[in-house]
Amino acid sequence: MNRAVARTIESFRQSVADSYQLVGALRSVYRVPVGVWGISLGGWAGAMACTLPHGPDAAVLVAPPAEPLEMILDSGRFLCAQMPVEPA
Repeated sequence: MNRAVARTIESFRQSVADSYQLVGALRSVYRVPVGVWGISLGGWAGAMACTLPHGPDAAVLVAPPAEPLEMILDSGRFLCAQMPVEPA
């Protein structure tokens, strides 16, 4: 895999981890359900955050770049295995 592709994957993984941590922090401070809204690549990141344990309670995914169900079934397990994060 070339360096640019590897860096893109790592950056995307980090954006999912960051949004996941933010959801946990908001939930713990405000004690309310938390949702995410993502457009295009953000829609994909939102879907990935939803596959993690204790992820967002709801999501609005506008034009994600792939089939959401396929993405959740295939990529969610990969992200969980590769990115062990704890909720805030």
